[in-house]
Amino acid sequence: MQVNGKRLQWIDTVRALAILCVVLCHATESIYRLDPQHEAVLPMISKVFSFVCFTTGRLGVPLFLMISGALLLHRDYDAEKIRHFWKYNWTHLLVCTLFWFAVYYLFLNFRNESTTLQELALELLLLDKVDLPHVWYMPEILGLYILLPFVAIALKADSSHPRLLLLPMLIFTIYCFGIPLANDISMVFYRTEPLDVQLSFGFSGGVYGLFIVYGYLVRKGSFRKIRTSVIAGAALLSFVLLVFLQVWAVIDGIKFKTWYNNLLLLVTSLGVFELASRFAGTRQNRIIRLISDYSFPVYLTHMLARELMKEPIRSLPIGVFWQMLLLFLGCLGGGLAASAMLRRIPKFGKYILYMK
Repeated sequence: MQVNGKRLQWIDTVRALAILCVVLCHATESIYRLDPQHEAVLPMISKVFSFVCFTTGRLGVPLFLMISGALLLHRDYDAEKIRHFWKYNWTHLLVCTLFWFAVYYLFLNFRNESTTLQELALELLLLDKVDLPHVWYMPEILGLYILLPFVAIALKADSSHPRLLLLPMLIFTIYCFGIPLANDISMVFYRTEPLDVQLSFGFSGGVYGLFIVYGYLVRKGSFRKIRTSVIAGAALLSFVLLVFLQVWAVIDGIKFKTWYNNLLLLVTSLGVFELASRFAGTRQNRIIRLISDYSFPVYLTHMLARELMKEPIRSLPIGVFWQMLLLFLGCLGGGLAASAMLRRIPKFGKYILYMK
């Protein structure tokens, strides 16, 4: 990713890691299912491994969001630049989203999952959800991007008053991430009713908006005074605890897969992002560059490959590990191949694959 003519190598690395995580997440939950019924027949090592892969996969979306914060909130905006952002970032993303919603509609009908033209119309108006598990992310980003330049302007006040952002970030993090973690722990160990947060976090974008702001804070260097060993230790401990929580739940017969509002996932993904900003090398790796450049196109196309391949792969007489690995490689390879072919069509890379 180039900023002011200079390519940020660590952003390329994180973007490549993020799409690999997303594909891994979707491949893992397709093969292992991650529910008590299917996990019950697996040995303990396979249970742990499945949730290690799934939890690693869950890092993908937070990393993508933090990349957006690091790149877009770091800019200076005036009226002209805001209009430019809406015209060339937001509008292009909207065109891309609507095109792929139509593609997914045709694909689902091809797969004999009958949907009506009325459903398509509602999906294109962003009033109904497309029946594919990755699609929620695109409308979420569209909503966040509308006000993102104004968030960047507001955050500039923090430059002259470094602790000004501390109070809102603390309150938002506790309620958006901490309370959901408390609810998850309470559900898994005590099976109690969740706490119902009454505060509204609409202007912040909720947990997704907070991930974007945390990405900005990393780019700004807000965590540089924290020792690397502390960052790495906190990220690793959070990851281990999150895997343990999910494995415990499935052993106890509770269907539970962590979502993006879990505080442990925030700490893990933030730690990975911060560490990448400190240690990314200066030499360009061609494979990382390739995966980074095609990360969003692979996001758009890999689920089609998954839906076509998962049933045939499940029927293969090989262990679940090999099934998962085969599906992961198939989704990644299929997504890359499809994206590379589509990019050859004039204007597709810019408008339909949202490649910069």
